[in-house]
Amino acid sequence: MLALFLLMALSAVTLGGFSYRDNPQFVHLYKQLTWFLIGLAAFFFFSRFDYRILISHTWPILAAYAFSIVLLLLTFAGPEIRGAHAWIVLGPLQFQPVELLKFVLLLAWAKYFSRRHVEIALARNLFGSVLFAAVPAIIIARQPDLGSIVILVFLWLVMVLVSGITIKHLAIVGVALCVLSFIFWHGFLQEYQKERILSFLFPMYDPLGASYNIIQSKIAIGSGGFLGKGVGKGTQVQYGFLPEAKTDFIFAGIAEEWGLVGALFLIGAFGFMIYRILVIAYFTGDNFSKLFCLGAAGLFMIQFFLNVGSNIGLVPVTGVTLPLISYGGSSILISMAILGVVQSVATRMR
Repeated sequence: MLALFLLMALSAVTLGGFSYRDNPQFVHLYKQLTWFLIGLAAFFFFSRFDYRILISHTWPILAAYAFSIVLLLLTFAGPEIRGAHAWIVLGPLQFQPVELLKFVLLLAWAKYFSRRHVEIALARNLFGSVLFAAVPAIIIARQPDLGSIVILVFLWLVMVLVSGITIKHLAIVGVALCVLSFIFWHGFLQEYQKERILSFLFPMYDPLGASYNIIQSKIAIGSGGFLGKGVGKGTQVQYGFLPEAKTDFIFAGIAEEWGLVGALFLIGAFGFMIYRILVIAYFTGDNFSKLFCLGAAGLFMIQFFLNVGSNIGLVPVTGVTLPLISYGGSSILISMAILGVVQSVATRMR
C-alpha cells in the first residue's frame, strides 16, 4: 500500500506540473484524481473478494473473457483516437478494453497453468494457452495497437516460464515467436509502426518524423540533470517539444522536471511494489494465487520496461503507458484491480 500511495502522489504532482502552462485549469489532474478514487474503490473491492472462488469455479473467468472480447469488438464502432480504434467513448469517459483483457488473461492463464504446470511442456498445453490470446490478439492487431500485442506476448512468456517450462521447450517457443514475428511484420504492422522500429534501430533514420519523439525524450532526460529544472519548469514539457508527455513519455518529463533524483525515486517506489508482490507470491500456498501474483509482477515489470525503455531508447516506441503514473483512467482502474486481487491473496495467506 505504501508504494501504491507514493506512485499515486508522484503521478498527481507530475500531472499538476505538466498542466502549469497548457492547462491552467488542471483538468487532467482532476480527472486523474477521480480515476484514482475509482481505482481505490476497485482495489478495496477485490481485496475483500475471496479469490479462492476462482480456483473451484471457472465460469466467472470465462464470462469476463467473453465480455472483454465483446468490448474489444465495440471499439470499431467508436471514433479513431491517435490513429487507432482502441477506445469505447461514452460522453466524457473513455475506456480501453485491452486493459480489462490483460486482467482477464492474467486470471485465465493462472487458472490454466495451475492445473497443468506439471505437464506444461506438452505441445497441447502450450497451444491451449495460446488460444486464450489468439482471438483478442487478432482484434487488437486490427485496431491497431502494437504495444498491447507486445505486452500480451511477454505476459504469456512470463506465465509459461513461472509454470516450469524446460530450456529445450523454451527454445522451441522462441523459434515459433520468431516465425510469428516475421508473419506479423509483413501481414499486420502498419507503415508508421515499421518506421518506429526502424527509428529505434537507426536513431537518426528520420529525425523530424519517426525518430522525433525519442530524440526529444533523450533531450528532456539529459537536460534534467541531478535535481531537475523544477515542477512546472521543464522546457521540453511546458513548451510542447516532448510529445505525449502525460502518457507515453511521462518518464522523460519526470526526469526533466525532477532530475535523476526523481527518476530514481520513481524506480525505487515501483521496484518496492514489485518486491512486495513477489514476497506474497513466495509465501502463498496454492498454485493459482502464486501464478497470479508472479504474472501480476511480470505484467507491471513488462509495462515499466517498455515505457521507460522507449523513453531512453532501449526499445522501440510502442505507445505503452507507465502503470499508475501515466494519465489514463483505464490503466489506473485495472492496475489497482489487479493489486486488489494480490492484496486478497496476502490477506487470506495470513
